[in-house]
Amino acid sequence: MKKELLILAAIVLAAFLLTIALFGFDNLTSDATFEVSIYNTNFGIPSQCIMLGFMALLTTGAYFVRILFERFQNQFANVAFLVFNTALIICILLVCDALYALEDVIREKMAKTTTQEMTTSTNKVVANLIESAYFMIVLAIFVKLLVIFKMRNAQKVNR
Repeated sequence: MKKELLILAAIVLAAFLLTIALFGFDNLTSDATFEVSIYNTNFGIPSQCIMLGFMALLTTGAYFVRILFERFQNQFANVAFLVFNTALIICILLVCDALYALEDVIREKMAKTTTQEMTTSTNKVVANLIESAYFMIVLAIFVKLLVIFKMRNAQKVNR
């Protein structure tokens, strides 16, 4: 059990350090946002959602590789994967919520402009981001169900 906790701590620490290396220390503050600027419209997405989502993605990926190499035999790794996969799904949903708010702001601001082309192209970009996020959610749920199925099969074989 100590070995598993050390591996868990190492994976989470590595994901945290990689996230800090990519995003920087400035984005750890509570008021930090990622600014999206489209046609004189500024919109801020809380950086904690994106950073936690990135960390959850890294840890989920690391544990997925680990459980594949161990052929779903390690119960702790399986449960840790399921927990981090759930955290990833929650973070993706939070980012989707922020993207919906961004889409509303764009529609409101662009309704006042005279060019319809800018409005539709910007809405298509946001819509594509939202659809991609939904695809990631479906993929994460599918992988979660696969791991649960494999865990049950591994338990039946061990009995």
